[in-house]
Formats: sequence, structure tokens, C-alpha cells
Amino acid sequence: LSARSALRQAQQTLTNDTANLKIDESLLQNGYVSQQTVLTQRTLVANDQQSVRSYQASLTSAIAARTAAGTMNKGVPASMIAAQQAAQQEAYAQADQYRAQIARGTIVSPIDGIVVNRYLNPGEYPGTRQLFTIQQINPVYAVFDASDAQLVGVRKGATITFTTTDAPNHKYQAKVVAILGQVEPGSTSFVVKAVLPNPNNALTSGMAISGIIALAPVRGISIPVTAFLDDSHSSVMVVTSDGTVHTTTVRQIGAATQTAAVVTGLAAGTPIVANGQLGLADGQKVALH
Repeated sequence: LSARSALRQAQQTLTNDTANLKIDESLLQNGYVSQQTVLTQRTLVANDQQSVRSYQASLTSAIAARTAAGTMNKGVPASMIAAQQAAQQEAYAQADQYRAQIARGTIVSPIDGIVVNRYLNPGEYPGTRQLFTIQQINPVYAVFDASDAQLVGVRKGATITFTTTDAPNHKYQAKVVAILGQVEPGSTSFVVKAVLPNPNNALTSGMAISGIIALAPVRGISIPVTAFLDDSHSSVMVVTSDGTVHTTTVRQIGAATQTAAVVTGLAAGTPIVANGQLGLADGQKVALH
């Protein structure tokens, strides 16, 4: 009776842990749990399976022993064979438990890289704390600072050609994967993040780099950057033939030079106020030069 009860309890535990494993595997696909959590749960399910087999073997042995005790002459050799088979199953189950314990002691990193920090010493019991910090070395991310004016027209997937201070004559190429927010709130400096393969480990963390982003050609009207009325670069002052100024909306699509922007929304040859910070009002008269 006790053997049957233990077997049922072990089977119920296996059912519950298997259901939890399916949930963890689903959460892993969506990035809500770590790979290590799923590996731990898989090991727990493997241990449960071995326990079920062990209790099943114990039950088989108990049934065989009871059968043998009820018939002194008939069935004794058969009960002995069954007992030996049950003992063999128990040995297999114990071996499987040892294998599961060994598997549980294996640590699998989600990335290939090098260990840059170690937080335990040989012989320590790790517990649940962080054990290592691993730095991925292939591929690697390159991070660039850029102003808002330099980022006009930059899109994800654009190619960056850059060099390092360690090898100024060698050029690398990376693809833009993200344009991050302001370096500091309210500033006009942003972060461009690019990724590139590093099979020879030539690039390492902390290297100083500088690069140029290849932009698609644009067509528009070139105006001085100082002509914009504010930091949004969305409006300028135009001058009509009678010398009256009016605010008009434009859209910056590129940068010709550090001091000139390329915009749309203006007709070629339209006079504009080169200094948008003069404080001129719509309808005010000016002299053309």
C-alpha cells in the first residue's frame, strides 16, 4: 500500500513539474525567463521521471515478494526473477538520478565569449547568485556619438565605415541596428549603435572609434543652417518680391556641409532670411541685398 501511494505521489509531482516546464519554455521564447531557468526545470523533470521509475520498481519488487510469500512451492523461481529484475530497475533509476545531478551541475552560457569577472572560488557552493560575467566577442557592437544634424537621413541598416585608434589604417564596416535617445536629457547628442562580425577578435571593448555613415543621395534646396527659426529645423523666413517676410514650413532631408542643410518646401531661387534669430515678424518689411 505504501509503495503504491509513493508511486502515485511521484507521478503527480512529475505531472506538475512537466506542466511548469511547458510554461517556462513558452516564457523563454518571449524573453521573460532565462535559459538557465528552463534548464533547471528540465533537470527537475528528469529527476521526477527517475523517481517514478524507482518507485515503480519498488512496487514491482513488493508485489513479487508478496506473491512469493503466498506460495512456498509454486512460483518461487518466478518471484526471485522478478525481484532481480526490480533490483536491476532500481539500479538503472539510481544511475539516471546521478546522470541528472551531473547535468544539473553543467552551466550553459547564452552567448559565446570570454569570462571577464568571476564571483566564486573552487569548492564553493554557488547558490543562486551570479557566477560569471561573460563578454560576447563575436559579433560586437560599436557605439557612436552623433549630433541631431548628423543623424538626418540615417536609418536602421545603414552602413558605417569606421577606424580604430589601434589600427588607423584598417577600415571596418558595420550596420546600424538602433538610434538611441539623447545622451543627456535636453541635449542634441544621440547614440548610434551598430553591429559587426569579429571572427579574429581584433576589436575589443573600450576601443576608441570614429566612423562615417553612408547616406542615400537626396535632392532639395541648400540653405544656411542659421536660417532655421528654431531647433526643430522645420521653418524659415522667406522674402517676397516687395520685401515682406513670411514664415514658411520646410523639412530638412539632409546636410550638405556642417553649415548648410538640404530642405524641401522651397522653390529654387526663393530669397530667405539667412539669420533666423533676428526676431523678424510676419509681414515686416526688409531690404533685399
